[in-house]
Amino acid sequence: MSIRLQIKKSEAERYRNGYPLLRKDSLQEEGRNLPEGELFELYDGNAWMARGYLGQQNKGIGWILSLREDEKIDSCFFQEKLRTAIGKRHELVASEETDCYRIFNGEGDGIGGMQIDCLSGYYVFQWYSQGIYKFREIILKAFCELVDYQGIYEKRRFKEKGKYLEGEDFVRGKRHPEEFSVKENGVLYKADLDDGAMYGIFLDQREVRKALIRRYGRDRVVLNTFSYTGAFSVAAKAGGASKTVS
Repeated sequence: MSIRLQIKKSEAERYRNGYPLLRKDSLQEEGRNLPEGELFELYDGNAWMARGYLGQQNKGIGWILSLREDEKIDSCFFQEKLRTAIGKRHELVASEETDCYRIFNGEGDGIGGMQIDCLSGYYVFQWYSQGIYKFREIILKAFCELVDYQGIYEKRRFKEKGKYLEGEDFVRGKRHPEEFSVKENGVLYKADLDDGAMYGIFLDQREVRKALIRRYGRDRVVLNTFSYTGAFSVAAKAGGASKTVS
């Protein structure tokens, strides 16, 4: 059973065009109590518009999942979204130079509120709301039917009763070795999937590190003013920098 929500007339066109983030101020009943994890049907008057789930994230209260009235949100739905996303990364999956990358990129791949990173055969799920976390088991099952994995970890990036959830990040498979490295553009970086929300390398900066290796690093003295684990400095050194300071 899903919740019926009415969109404001002024907002309807935006959602018809595929805007993925459901905002409370886009709804006619802004003060309505909306439980996280529930599916909703979005209407413009009597006309069906979209289907999604409720989950607080930044300025949103949920995500649109489908613009097709006949499409169910079930295990087949999640598996197909995952399969399509994995297929888009086939060049990275087959690469000998890189074994760490984002294999599922949230709303860009059709499911807002979650991301999945691959790190040398280990996978890290990032959950950004209680709402998407309620689909955890069905999504994990669908994923494990598609991918051969060494181990799976998760990071819960949302608060419950004002606090981030504590507990084990390791989910299934086997833990990564104590000395664990991942490879990107032929360069090794240390990673630790048990070390809180961040694990040593920001995968969305791959192209920046590639530019340091292939273009900007050679014979330069490099000052890294955004140093968390020093990955930019490692890339600069791999690209021929004479000196780096982090």
